[in-house]
Amino acid sequence: MCLAKRDFIRAQIMSRKIAQKVLEDKEFQEEKIKYYTLMVDYYTHEGKNLDIARSYYSMYSTPLVQGNPEKWNYVSSRHVHYIGYIESC
Repeated sequence: MCLAKRDFIRAQIMSRKIAQKVLEDKEFQEEKIKYYTLMVDYYTHEGKNLDIARSYYSMYSTPLVQGNPEKWNYVSSRHVHYIGYIESC
């Protein structure tokens, strides 16, 4: 909701309250993808390309994405895109 209201400072504060270790459980796969999708929006606003690439890699390493060829293709191509962008800078 903070990102929808474009309140990026509060979004950053809220994101730190979520433990990434909890998202590693298999039962929280969908929440993990949603969390990192929102973090990509935040990092895009902040211009943090390395963090965007890390978020896409975290989504890529989820079994839910690994089992779906469409999601796998999209997430892996976005990860490679941002890694390439970082290396070209």
